[in-house]
Order: sequence, then C-alpha cells, then structure tokens
Amino acid sequence: MIITFIRRALNRSFESSGCMSVARKEEYMASISKHKDKWGVIVHRKHIYKSKVFTTRGYAQTWARKIEQEIDAGIYIDRHLADNMTLSAALDYYVETVSPTKKGGVLNQKKERSCVKQIKRFSLVKLPLSHVKSSDIAKFRDGRAEEVGANSVRLALALISHLFTVAKQEWGMDYLVNPCMGIKKPRVSHTARERRLEDDEEVRLLRAAEEYGGDIPLVIVLAIETAMRRGEIAGIKKGDVNLNAGTVFLPDTKNNTSRYVYLSTKAKMVLADLMKDKNKEDFILNMTSEGIGKAFRRVCRRCKSMSGEHAPIVNLHFHDLRHEATSRLFEKSLSTEEVMSMTGHKTYQCLLRYTHLRPTNLHHKLG
Repeated sequence: MIITFIRRALNRSFESSGCMSVARKEEYMASISKHKDKWGVIVHRKHIYKSKVFTTRGYAQTWARKIEQEIDAGIYIDRHLADNMTLSAALDYYVETVSPTKKGGVLNQKKERSCVKQIKRFSLVKLPLSHVKSSDIAKFRDGRAEEVGANSVRLALALISHLFTVAKQEWGMDYLVNPCMGIKKPRVSHTARERRLEDDEEVRLLRAAEEYGGDIPLVIVLAIETAMRRGEIAGIKKGDVNLNAGTVFLPDTKNNTSRYVYLSTKAKMVLADLMKDKNKEDFILNMTSEGIGKAFRRVCRRCKSMSGEHAPIVNLHFHDLRHEATSRLFEKSLSTEEVMSMTGHKTYQCLLRYTHLRPTNLHHKLG
C-alpha cells in the first residue's frame, strides 16, 4: 500500500511539473470497460481510433498494448475493412461488381454465380477476409475435390484467388495476403477432353440441326470449318467479314487480342448465307453465345440414327467442335504456325490440348 501511494504521488508530481514523458502519458490512452459479460476496449492514439470487444479483460489489455506499440512504431495497418468483411460478403460483392466486367457476358456471370453458390456451402466463407489462411483454402480444396473434378476445383480456387487480388488492389485492402498463393492445385492433365466427332455423328448432328431450324445448322458448320469459339461466332458483324479476301476479323477474343480467321470455301458459303439482308454493323446471328450452347444441347438430344431411330449424341459439347476443327486443320497438312494463326492459341502447349489426330490418318500418311 505504501509503495502504491508513493508511486501515485510521484506521478501526480511529474504531471503537475510537466516532466512526465509523452510516451508515459500515452500508456493511459486505452480505455477498458465491462458491459455485461464482455470487455470493450478503445484505443485513441495519434489520431487513430480503434475499438474491439473481448471475453476477458486480459485479452482486451493484450490487444490494446499491441495496437499502441504498432502505432508508436509507425507500423500499424488499419485492417478494419478486411476484419469486418467476411469471405461470404466479399464473394457476393465480387459477382456483383467484378464478374460483369469479365469476358463471356451473361454466360460467364452465371457460371461464376454458380461457383460462388458452391463455395458458400463451406465453413471458410464465415471467416473475415483477414482471417482466411492457406490452411483454410487447402481444407476447402480437399472437401470440394470429393464432390467434383479437378478442373472445377481449380476454377473455384482461381475465383477466390482473384477476389483477394482485387480486394488488395481495388478495395482498399492493400495489406491482404492472398491465401491461395502456394496452395497446390489439383492436376488436370489427365482430365483434358479429347472428344471428336466419330463415325456418322457429323451427318446425324447436321440432320437434327436442320430439323431444329434457325441458324444452328450454319453455326455448327462454321465452327467445324474455322475453329472459332461460340462467343466469337456470336460476335461477328457483317462488317468484319471480307468474302473476297476470305477472312473474318475478330476484334475482341478470349485472350484479349484480335485475329483474322481464314475461310474455307464451305465457310464462305455459310457466311454469305448468314449475311443476307444485314447492314454493316449488324451481327450476322440473332443468337447469343448462351443461345448457341442451349440450341446445340437440344440438337444433340434430338439426334437420330441413320435408320431414323431416336439416338441422342452424348458427351458432346459445342466447344468440342473447336477440338474437331483444330485437328482437321493439321490433317489438312497446315503447319503449326498456320493453325495457331487460325485458332488464336499463343503457345504450342495450349494448341496441343486441342489437337487429337486420328491414328488412321497417320497410318495412311506413313503408307
């Protein structure tokens, strides 16, 4: 008691004489108070105001000392944005503000919304962004891998990773560390599709497309002849087509570069048909990329056998026609550089994923 009394007296003496240091005064800047069974702490130091609630007074004091030390050392970073935004809320904000700016339009937005819906089934979305660790991402990866294929897991991880990148660069959370960096991604090399049109599938597909009606028969032929993506086909305007030169100009492609696609005789005939009664700025199709996909799936389901019996073509995606077209370009003896200029692939490794040569064709070439 005597020692405590002396200390208080000395402090009052120093304060009245102005000898007490600023650092010593600032030890009392944190205010801790109890409300019911919680302890609230307020730190107001060097124009920085922070508050938090804890279950014990000890935790409150430890936190206050840590914040004060960081402020005094000039290393304090205000993390309140990332502390108060959960991953779930961040995902919602991402699909509302970021997804619409990406290529792919409405179809891509729907895919990302669906992906977010699946991510939000896992417990890590309840964590504030600042609390999400690599171990949480790894746990999500392993849990999701039990439900879907490797490529779906990689797409989900890519979305989360991009969210943290955007939050760091554009949402004022430049202190965030991306927890997806360094996490092992599932291998997808063994899952790459190698689907091509087999036997009489092309004939059956085109017959069903003719019965379905509209522009889908011409779209299918154009895809097989040019290796264009469905979004590229849907985006063609009459002014982009030069039938005399035998080219289509694609000003905006998936990899953010423009390119010319060279046309076969059959492709020129299809485009000439599609461009009838169109103005220069008109799209040659009245179908969106999503509409092409839906129509193609319906056509596959309506296919019949050569004898006329109902026989749907299964496991065939519209994008597989790009595989088919790329492989046919090689089978026509075009060089790698010529094929890459047609397809728009930037590396041989990417091109290789779309090239599936038929053994019989190689056998005939060998003689």
